[in-house]
Amino acid sequence: MKIAVAGAKGGVGKTLVATALAQYLGRSNHRVVYCDADVEGPNGKLFLHPDIERVHPGSVTVPMLNAAKCSGCGTCQSICAFNAILAVGKKVMVFSELCHSCEACFIACADGMLTRHNRHVGNISMGMAGNIRFFEGALNVGEARVAPLVSQVVHAAVRQAADYIIIDNPPGTSCAAVAGQEDADVVVLVTEPTPFGLHDLKLALALGRRLNKSMLVVLNRADLGDDKDMMAYLASEAVDQVARIPFDRQIAVMTADGKSPLGYVPAFDEQMHHVAAAIHRLQEAIA
Repeated sequence: MKIAVAGAKGGVGKTLVATALAQYLGRSNHRVVYCDADVEGPNGKLFLHPDIERVHPGSVTVPMLNAAKCSGCGTCQSICAFNAILAVGKKVMVFSELCHSCEACFIACADGMLTRHNRHVGNISMGMAGNIRFFEGALNVGEARVAPLVSQVVHAAVRQAADYIIIDNPPGTSCAAVAGQEDADVVVLVTEPTPFGLHDLKLALALGRRLNKSMLVVLNRADLGDDKDMMAYLASEAVDQVARIPFDRQIAVMTADGKSPLGYVPAFDEQMHHVAAAIHRLQEAIA
């Protein structure tokens, strides 16, 4: 079963829940894969401490111009929707950082002056964290295109033979978030009882609806604010809140020290049990 742990807002505890869920499921001798697809700021390794075995480059396809033979007709510029090609007179320039790899320019260039070139955008790391198979995508600093690397690391993870694949999704509702969720069977949305949390939860639920995903909600720092509006909204949307993680000093201290509170904070363990039980129920319903 593929489980995307997501949130429309950063800093709500998404990685805390994703790593703890992977550890909880791994306790029962399940084959578990953890995939850190939050490629702009991957930090699941801070909790899981994996031994990295291999690092592969992530790349995107961009055009490379044979400038010596190009006629400068400008057809490639006119077809490019992302302004990645500029034709000035008979001089044509390719801005590979703007290219979205749609490959329309290759089709449009009647002279065949464009060739495919792989541009490195980041790295995909693979290893083991105890009995958990670990994947991580890390985007190059300054790289603008996020979604392709997200897709690549998720596809590498879901090819593994496993009982559960936990995808630590990028925050937000952009193309990167879609890329992290599109292969999932269920999306676990992590939020907090604040006005910002409710606002962004609505966006995340709307995305999940568009992707036709089953969704569950985990409320982190549940006793920090007033959750009446949030609970009323979830009831109106018929979405289950399956766990309420308390605002606990010991959890904060352990996470700040790069340690998972699972197995050390009983209240946290209980909430991870609720999340896992809800996922098992969904798994049975799908089967």
